[in-house]
Amino acid sequence: PAEWSQLQCRSPGQSGASKVEAGPPPQPEGSAGAMPVIETAALLESARGVGEYNHENFLSDKKQRLTAEYKKMDMRLEQAALWRDDIRYLVSLTETKMGNYLLVNALFAAATV
Repeated sequence: PAEWSQLQCRSPGQSGASKVEAGPPPQPEGSAGAMPVIETAALLESARGVGEYNHENFLSDKKQRLTAEYKKMDMRLEQAALWRDDIRYLVSLTETKMGNYLLVNALFAAATV
């Protein structure tokens, strides 16, 4: 690591530099390679746990989003059907009104002839 690099120390009256080496802390005998293996194993275990974290909630949210999308589509289809019904009603109302006008005009025409 960078903090274990060589350090240069100067005292106020010195023009030259004396080198002081800083190294890793001493380890007990027989455990020279054990520490990185333990750290790596712990890191892998935590990485595996990250992938499983909140997975069940994610799947539940996914189902709820899909259900909401289907519900929106159904509501849009129902709304379009209501619009079509409104147009049918307005057209039939106009046809009925025009038929009534035609009948009244025919009676006026028959009365004047």
